[in-house]
Amino acid sequence: MKSVYLAVLIFLSGCAHATEKFDADAFYGSPEIHPSSLIQMISNPKSALNKRVTVNGYFVSSGDSWLYLTSEHANVRDTLSAVNILDDTETGELNDTECNNGWVKIHGYYLAVFNKERREVQGRLIVDRMFSHAKGKYCWERKKAFPVEMLN
Repeated sequence: MKSVYLAVLIFLSGCAHATEKFDADAFYGSPEIHPSSLIQMISNPKSALNKRVTVNGYFVSSGDSWLYLTSEHANVRDTLSAVNILDDTETGELNDTECNNGWVKIHGYYLAVFNKERREVQGRLIVDRMFSHAKGKYCWERKKAFPVEMLN
């Protein structure tokens, strides 16, 4: 009986983690920012999930948006060496920024999402603002609140 109880607890704890929702208070109200490396976010996403983060990488947006470890990874579209970015703008503004195809620092929120195909929790980066290292300035900033209803 104890083993059945333990199995049920393990199953339920896994389900609770997979159904995490966007925390609007943490996104909009938390002053705490977790500096992260892209390698950490790829290899151990749980370390940054559902937290405000800053992270550097090579940004490419062409239909979908990714933050890659290097420009070489971006050239071959190696998404296993990248973090997916949610472009929630109505017009695909991230694709048209000065930051596209360049080294950036992203300030944002690393949202936990459930990948149904792989049956695992992964992260997706919601951008608050993006800094271009080449240009030495911010090239994109969020103008209005993130539409939380997109995640429900």
